[in-house]
Amino acid sequence: MTTMAAALHASHCDPDAAQSWMAAICGPHQLEVRRPARLCFEHDGLRLSGLGTVLGRVAYGTDVTIAVGTLSCLDGYSISLPISGRQLLHGPQGSLRSDRRQGLIVSPSEPQILELTGNCRKWQVVIRREAVQQVAEQWLQRPLPGPVAFAPRMDLSDPRVAAWWQLVAQLCRDFAAGRLLFAEGALARELETLLIRGLLLAQPSDLTPLLTAQASPDLPAYLQRTCRFIAEHAREEIGLRDLEAAAGVARQRLYDAFHRYLSCTPMGYLRQQRLLAVRAALLAPQPAASVSAVAMEWGFSHLGRFAADYRKAFGEAPSQTLENARQPR
Repeated sequence: MTTMAAALHASHCDPDAAQSWMAAICGPHQLEVRRPARLCFEHDGLRLSGLGTVLGRVAYGTDVTIAVGTLSCLDGYSISLPISGRQLLHGPQGSLRSDRRQGLIVSPSEPQILELTGNCRKWQVVIRREAVQQVAEQWLQRPLPGPVAFAPRMDLSDPRVAAWWQLVAQLCRDFAAGRLLFAEGALARELETLLIRGLLLAQPSDLTPLLTAQASPDLPAYLQRTCRFIAEHAREEIGLRDLEAAAGVARQRLYDAFHRYLSCTPMGYLRQQRLLAVRAALLAPQPAASVSAVAMEWGFSHLGRFAADYRKAFGEAPSQTLENARQPR
């Protein structure tokens, strides 16, 4: 895994070379160039080291079509906004036009076709699917059953969407300076987390109701005490009586508050936090880390049941999370 931000630059007149370069950025896709002799592909970008986000400017110099099929999924979300020209996305929700006033999100795991005009130059942000899910889970303090589903059109008449793109444009104007500034992985990760949280706030998705509910009136003080107690003692062997004592209220009142504000039981919340902690440890593993050791550290003594709960919460086996985290990006 790279430990510092990497500057990216490519210039190609060969369609296969252009497709190969962008496949390494976004994931598998099919590039169709109507007039190959006119192709003048340019990509300048910056790959951040924290979560693998890529910021960049892209142009092909001629009309192209990019197809994402059902068998070859993108590795993440390809988010773009034309600086000039236009693009057209054909997907499950119909056809969407994109220009300087309308950005697009091409999501993983959906068959889509993106058409770019020859004069289209655009900002592009590629965020890994796992990174969006991880940041969202840490923010909401609960596991998510699968990838976040964003609305594909980004309307810049929404001030929040416009502000998000202004931030991206500022970061993209000088990649050499960005590489120096974000060479430290921890700082890069903070920036990526900021970008992802901003995207989750600005752009409608299937998480919007949960994020809206979280912004509702503050949790009762006794519920906050219980959540803090769980955060501080999740590694320990604690039970419902310990949670009641931390809350200082009757069991039924505690149950009612957890259901109303967090949509789970007290012990269910504890299990969620432990699963999130295990996932965070597997996504950034120590050299000698193993699934069983991390699971037992966080209070999962029945490994078969833990593996089933983990797969249900995150859509993959814990061993797969660890294996993916150890693959170089």
